[in-house]
Amino acid sequence: MAFKTVGVKEKDKERLKSLSKKLNLKDYEVISKLLDYYERLEMLQHYLGCESIEQVFEVIEEMLPKDRKKLIIAETNKYIDKLRRLEVPEYILNKLADTIYPIILNGGRR
Repeated sequence: MAFKTVGVKEKDKERLKSLSKKLNLKDYEVISKLLDYYERLEMLQHYLGCESIEQVFEVIEEMLPKDRKKLIIAETNKYIDKLRRLEVPEYILNKLADTIYPIILNGGRR
């Protein structure tokens, strides 16, 4: 394994040390992981049609639920999708959704 040294700003060096401790990895392993993640972000940038990686994060941020109700709806959607993958009949999924969503949207009242 060949190593090369690179210059790191002092504040970034502290962040690198902190990440190394948190992840229980050596500094060079953390840098390697960060480079891998950056390559994945570039791939997402391409797939999402974004002009920059910053824009990728903006798109992701827009997709995230903004309040508790939206978070509950997102989790409910995931649950119904899991049931769909388990091949629960569609009419049961529709009945379940028709029962759950009004309760969520009306603050716990049917």
